[in-house]
Amino acid sequence: MSFCTAIREFCGATPRAPRTAGRLDRGDQPVFRDEVTLSGALSDGTDEGTGGREIIIEATTAAGTETAARATTSADGTYSVQVLPRENTTYAARYAGGADNASESGSVAVSVAPVVKAFPSDDEIKRKKTLQVAGVVAPSDAVDAVRLEARTTAGWSVLASGPVGLDGEYALRWSPTNKDKGRYVMRVATSGNDRFAAGSSPTFRVRVR
Repeated sequence: MSFCTAIREFCGATPRAPRTAGRLDRGDQPVFRDEVTLSGALSDGTDEGTGGREIIIEATTAAGTETAARATTSADGTYSVQVLPRENTTYAARYAGGADNASESGSVAVSVAPVVKAFPSDDEIKRKKTLQVAGVVAPSDAVDAVRLEARTTAGWSVLASGPVGLDGEYALRWSPTNKDKGRYVMRVATSGNDRFAAGSSPTFRVRVR
């Protein structure tokens, strides 16, 4: 080992900046108040240990950026930390090791869908009668409106829509016409916005006779 390799700071060489690499193990799947794991590794480009370093996990939402968690690297420089997104969030891992070697990972986004519960009044109705579907959206301020949809060969068709109250509750009504005879697979769905991804209730079946 040369003198300059052993004592780089006296030879004018600048140590390589450590780099953090972050990723989320749940990819693009929308979640609702579920923990997701952010993991990565810190490397300084040398054989020196990178354990015991503090990693700051920053979260950016529509409201701004804040510190979501802190992690400590293991002996091999890896780290793992769980975060709990409340709405659409972009995470980045930052290593603040000093002015000459601070660094930041690439960002990873988590889409958070609201929980939608739907309770149909009947599982079988006559044509020209009314199906009522009541339910709740959580959190209550996630969306302003919901849609009652039926599955088709091309996707989903909107049957009715209505507002969501301040308490998250909604009530939808649909009256099938003479041409609407048959069995339907339905759901109640929401649109996405800057705070939440689009969401939907579990499907339910209704027969129109």
